[in-house]
Amino acid sequence: MKNNFSPIELTLYDENDEVIHTYSKSIVRWGILKQAIKLAKILDESGGFGDSDMDAISAFVCRLFDDQFTVEELENGAEVSEIMSCFRAVVRRANTAGNA
Repeated sequence: MKNNFSPIELTLYDENDEVIHTYSKSIVRWGILKQAIKLAKILDESGGFGDSDMDAISAFVCRLFDDQFTVEELENGAEVSEIMSCFRAVVRRANTAGNA
């Protein structure tokens, strides 16, 4: 079955905002999808982002990309909108899969 989604991408930058590496993920594994759904429900119920929520999103994004980088590398080198775009892309796939 063909995946109709665009790859999910994340770029890490150095301290001078130069690209270190761009990561790409074309498929989302079932376990990642389940984790995204759980995390999205927690965020919906809490109505905001606390420190633990942000830590959970960081860990989620690292896992999404098969732990090719650490949470520390993510926090020091990724742009906030890209981190959230990765999370939202998986949630969108979960919602789409649920409506298939």
